[in-house]
Amino acid sequence: FFFANTMTTELPLPERFASCSFTPVTKIIASFSPVVASAEGSWSTTTYYLDASGRSSFLLPLQLGCRTKEDLDRIVSSKCLKPPPQNFRQQDEEELQSFPSFSFRLEAQCHAVEKGASAVAVEGVTILSTSVEGNSILLDTEVILRGPFKSDSIHSKQSNQSQSGVVKTRLEVTAVLADCSKQNRPVASGLMALELGGGSRPFSGNPSEFHSNQTRVGPLLINVALTHALIMSAKSVGGTSLASTMVSLTMKHSNTHSEPVTITNIALHPAHSRQDALYLKDRSMPGGERSVIDMSKHVKWGYAPQTEPQLPIVLFPYEAYSVIICVEAMNDSRSQTFASPIAITAVVGDEAESSRRPNAVVTTDAQWTSGRVTVEPPDAFRVELNLRESNCCVGAPFVVSVRVCNLSEATRDLLLVMPKE
Repeated sequence: FFFANTMTTELPLPERFASCSFTPVTKIIASFSPVVASAEGSWSTTTYYLDASGRSSFLLPLQLGCRTKEDLDRIVSSKCLKPPPQNFRQQDEEELQSFPSFSFRLEAQCHAVEKGASAVAVEGVTILSTSVEGNSILLDTEVILRGPFKSDSIHSKQSNQSQSGVVKTRLEVTAVLADCSKQNRPVASGLMALELGGGSRPFSGNPSEFHSNQTRVGPLLINVALTHALIMSAKSVGGTSLASTMVSLTMKHSNTHSEPVTITNIALHPAHSRQDALYLKDRSMPGGERSVIDMSKHVKWGYAPQTEPQLPIVLFPYEAYSVIICVEAMNDSRSQTFASPIAITAVVGDEAESSRRPNAVVTTDAQWTSGRVTVEPPDAFRVELNLRESNCCVGAPFVVSVRVCNLSEATRDLLLVMPKE
């Protein structure tokens, strides 16, 4: 007798995963997405430096489209997605026991767009959350890149920054499904031998065994541009008192992108001060001129009258904003010059999307000079008399400049009396 096999063959999970499509979620589909689709069928996005380290972080929403609803149920029910989707009903535990152990991950790397261009590295790819929508799995992903950071572009005096401040790269992202139940025996035996002190064993198997238990979908290519969110400059001049310095801080839009920049905080950090290198020359060990000194106990800073900014400040392309910071520093030893970082925290993009975008921090150094005062504020004044011209003739008029410094902490009213005789 001949019996025909009418039972349908269950497709393995790797074959179901290999039939999926892997694409980014563009701005047309979701307004919060930073990815824009071009007419050539490619994708592009712009990311911004977080700080002077050259790191850049941006959210990359991805979509893993399944061919059928059954494929979607099998992939999600295998518990390979970490974190699992919250809007998906899990199957019974008895059905889940039949699935082998699988793990899902994303692999990313950067390729140079032009020959000889600056290298950009991928420091991390993290899946923040997953969700199910129709026959697709949405992956909310965070990508961290590190590119060359050009500090001279931040302190540029030009109002329109050229395109040389933009670093372009091509990001390649691949979805990988690995079968964790198929352990690599040559690698496992080698690790066991090292643990037992028997030395390493040479690998004599097929090199393809390392990747035989992995199924890949993709890769997808995204053109990424790294640039500065804004540029800033600081200029210091002497203040009205002996121990005060006025710092003029100018913040400009970098003009390398079209997004608005919202400034949320401006702060001077005297705890990370460095002394003037000209004074420390020939007075310290090599490298000591870059030592950090905590001067927070000797410095008080604030905004000059009528220049306090109303935060947040929104800068659009070709816009700038300036503030004046007053730094008062007292030192009981001698008058010294220091450089302290001024940090500006900003968010790029619309205010409604600020919660989905990381903050960008732009820093520059501001110089200030400390004044020599006593340990306790004295009830005295310091008077300085200077002649404008060093040579004076008898009977000819001359100009004398008088500078009176109040050495106490209290406000004093002075009366200058000049007798005619």
